[in-house]
Amino acid sequence: MSFSFDVKNELCKMSLENKCCNFAELYAFIRLSTKFNLNESDKVYLEFRTENRAIAKRLFLALKSCLNLTPHAITRKSMRLKKKTCFIVIFNEVIDQNTKNVFHKILEYNIYTQATCCKRAFLKGAFLACGSISDPQKAYHLEIISPRADLADEICEVMCEFDLNARVIERKHNYVIYLKEGENIVMFLNITGAHQALMALENIRILKEMRNNVNRIVNCETANVEKMVSASVRQIENINLINETMGLENLSDILRETAKIRLDNPEVSIEELGYLFNDPVGKSGAYHRLKKLDSIANELKNKKR
Repeated sequence: MSFSFDVKNELCKMSLENKCCNFAELYAFIRLSTKFNLNESDKVYLEFRTENRAIAKRLFLALKSCLNLTPHAITRKSMRLKKKTCFIVIFNEVIDQNTKNVFHKILEYNIYTQATCCKRAFLKGAFLACGSISDPQKAYHLEIISPRADLADEICEVMCEFDLNARVIERKHNYVIYLKEGENIVMFLNITGAHQALMALENIRILKEMRNNVNRIVNCETANVEKMVSASVRQIENINLINETMGLENLSDILRETAKIRLDNPEVSIEELGYLFNDPVGKSGAYHRLKKLDSIANELKNKKR
């Protein structure tokens, strides 16, 4: 199963005890349903499709407990290549005036005036209805797809109330509310109550951060070694040039000692080289002496031209 599937299953296990929050969650489900129509003849048509049995069951129970409706549940096998099972919750009957009033109340629902717990339930319902999360091993991406721009803006604004950096884009005649970055997705999981998924995501984030840190250290060390080797090769070439052109015996005692130590120890760093002198010097002192040998070699090269 996918990470997104696991998150939705965890959310579906949460109880439906709080009536105001159930109402907020049902509002999201109905607004994001495949088809919904409430006509003047008091007949309601509601259709919701999902590939997750737990989501279909949750909507079925929410309609029954909040609106006293008994919808039909249908299972269909897709004829496409992957042949996935689709669960369809359908209600297509005449309702009484009281239930009709409740439906109108749902359609006119103002999520901005609701309590924080209801806003959390609204986001949970929106994610269950039309949301998905990418595999965090590959990327950090959460999105909720809305068929309407006003509903997309509503979901985005509620997310932003919880300090989530949500954005909306249009894609194939739909509107996508999305979150990037692991921290945003962790906050969303916490807001909606998917705490097990949150812990799993945090573990993945920690491991990925550790791998990234190790890679950065290894890359840095590799670059330093390559730089040291390159400098050592250049210094030895310059010392050999000086020896062939003017002879090391014509150098000062300090530079002659520097040249001999470098030739005898091509693999050591400049700092380690400083400890090998008769009178040990620091890294800057050894570097200054090697730099002087480089300058002499450069002067000899220029004379040959």
